[in-house]
Amino acid sequence: MNDMKADSYSIDQKIRKSNIIGFSRTALAIPVYFILTPFVINAIGKEFYGLWSLNTVIWTILSLGDFGFQNSLVHFTAMHLDDNPRLCTLFNTVFFFFLTISIIFVLSILIFNDFIVYTLLKISPEYYREATFVVVSSAIGFGIRFMAAPYQAIIEGNQRVYYSQKVSLYWLLFNALATLIGLYIFPSIYLIGVINIVGNILILGLFLADAQRNYIYATISPKLFKLSTLKYIFPYSAGVQLASALIILREPLLKTIIVRKYGLDGLASFEVVYRLTIQCMSFVTVPLLTALPVASSLHDRLPALHRIVKKYLTWVVGILIIPSIIVWFFSGPFISLWLGEGFDVASSMLPWIFTSFAIYYLTEPLYKSIQGIGKSALSVLSQGLFLGSLIIFWLLMPQLWGIQSISYAFFIASLAFSLCNVSMYRRSVSSFRVPTT
Repeated sequence: MNDMKADSYSIDQKIRKSNIIGFSRTALAIPVYFILTPFVINAIGKEFYGLWSLNTVIWTILSLGDFGFQNSLVHFTAMHLDDNPRLCTLFNTVFFFFLTISIIFVLSILIFNDFIVYTLLKISPEYYREATFVVVSSAIGFGIRFMAAPYQAIIEGNQRVYYSQKVSLYWLLFNALATLIGLYIFPSIYLIGVINIVGNILILGLFLADAQRNYIYATISPKLFKLSTLKYIFPYSAGVQLASALIILREPLLKTIIVRKYGLDGLASFEVVYRLTIQCMSFVTVPLLTALPVASSLHDRLPALHRIVKKYLTWVVGILIIPSIIVWFFSGPFISLWLGEGFDVASSMLPWIFTSFAIYYLTEPLYKSIQGIGKSALSVLSQGLFLGSLIIFWLLMPQLWGIQSISYAFFIASLAFSLCNVSMYRRSVSSFRVPTT
């Protein structure tokens, strides 16, 4: 009992440290976003800003090659912290798998660039050169960032999510300063792509240096790549991957629909709302970043896990109530003051998208805990319900609602997701009760 209390206290300490650094990063990220967004739009133009936002489509599609192995490595590292030989094999197996996938994906993007630009995204020929650069530079940046994932995973599996927060903070500072100075001197979409690549090199270097300095099992050795290890983690990773794939498909699917149906102008408005909401939700997601490694380490101690989950839930409920009310009254004046005229669509979408994310994150602690205790297959159900509801209800919306129908469908899908998570958590942890605040 005393060991369990001491272990739980240690986890609480690491969560607290991660939260302090994470909130510092978030407190900086939000004003940086407010400054950078209009600055970049004015520097390169609204159309090129919408074009650059397609880099996230490339990244999210390529992220499907993760196969759930990054989160699986976090999960199994947390479970086997005292078994260095096993962790060494796990790390090297995942590392060389990622290296192979990274090379294949980057080469594929280079080969099928024209198909992506013309057929998939239907970009106008006048933007061909810039669109090609966005696609290629995004693929290169992704390949570099992808190789940092195994190092990041073992760090987080050791309950050191706070280091990942540090890396994110360093990247934020670099990206903000490089963008402001660079675009002031040379306002071009090409410079943004270069900054993106250099930023990902910085991330890789920081994770690699820390992992090799602190963990003996982070040493690269090709002979330790084992197919048997892939088979060992695959049952868990399959559930994680399918759920992640459904999450990953969400943004590129929405952006592809929007750019094909509503054009680059509509995409720019959606990008503003989507990014703004994600930045604001960072205050919610910061403590939730520790949920998976914590749940994995406490997978066989459900009472201790349940106690921490209640803390997560209390935080999420408390932080979301007031902003979710405020956004309904001040989104229009705020968007006009922030970006000026021409963003009426963004003003009308913001309250719905923001509230949808709030509903979604209300049960994120339950979702992560379900994955952490080894029931990754259940997470597929809730994410499948979200994406399916999003598509079905968008198709059922009257066409006269235009791009706003995306917001309504997103709201309904978020409700379905959270209700599903509550139901699954009740079945997985029978003592579950929603805490009072």
